[in-house]
Amino acid sequence: MKEHQLEYGADRFLVVKVDVKNQEDIDAAFKKAEGTFGRIDVVYNNAGYSAVGEVEAMPMSDGHEMFEVCVHGISDSFLIT
Repeated sequence: MKEHQLEYGADRFLVVKVDVKNQEDIDAAFKKAEGTFGRIDVVYNNAGYSAVGEVEAMPMSDGHEMFEVCVHGISDSFLIT
């Protein structure tokens, strides 16, 4: 990202940290982008989550967390665009 900011200008990029499981965070990020640029041309969602260990030993809550981030978080972000 830094190379692109140097090549094209930092004023053409907006990096926002968002909890993709939180709809209010997602909405706030899109409002910030629209307020900064007037429109949204590209969304780069780099959300991901994984747990390390044997599946049999993994708590169900880890599986639910991964699903929330990797499926709902990403799809919800793109549905808004």
